[in-house]
Amino acid sequence: MQPNDEVYCLYHLCESSVQFIQSLCMQMLFRERLVENKELCGGGAVFSLVQNTLKLSQHDDTTLASPNHV
Repeated sequence: MQPNDEVYCLYHLCESSVQFIQSLCMQMLFRERLVENKELCGGGAVFSLVQNTLKLSQHDDTTLASPNHV
C-alpha cells in the first residue's frame, strides 16, 4: 500500500466515524439517554463530543475524494 492509499483509507475511516457519531447525535433517544446518564459519561467527555460533533458542518474534501489523487 502506497502512502497516498493509506491516507485515502484513513480519511474514509475517519469520515465514516464522524458520520456515525453525527447520526447518533441527531437521534432524540440518544440525546435523552446521554443527558440521563451524564454522570457515567467520563466527566462530560462524551457530552462534549456530541456537542462538538453537532457543530461540525458537512464538508466534502475534493482533494481526498478520489484514490487517484496525487
